[in-house]
Amino acid sequence: MTPTLRDGELVLIDPRAAIGVGDIVVADHPQKPIQVVKRVTSVDTEGRLVLWSPRGSHSASFGPVLPSAVHGRVTVSLTRRVALVPELMPIRSKQN
Repeated sequence: MTPTLRDGELVLIDPRAAIGVGDIVVADHPQKPIQVVKRVTSVDTEGRLVLWSPRGSHSASFGPVLPSAVHGRVTVSLTRRVALVPELMPIRSKQN
């Protein structure tokens, strides 16, 4: 499976959005001083989020995370949005 997001993509998050299964979130890694971008695959019986990604560490290696470790839900990839939305692309004048 290929990743939904690539390394180095710039994303926006909504820190107030409800988080659910299938959402991509930015969260604190429970064992390292870094933030990770992962997909929520389930919520365990204690309300912790099970995170997964096609590469890199995920909950299978570091366990589920508390909802308080989540900074927000990824709402848009700016890298791809700029490439896909014509209004955000540079305007070139016609030269006659």
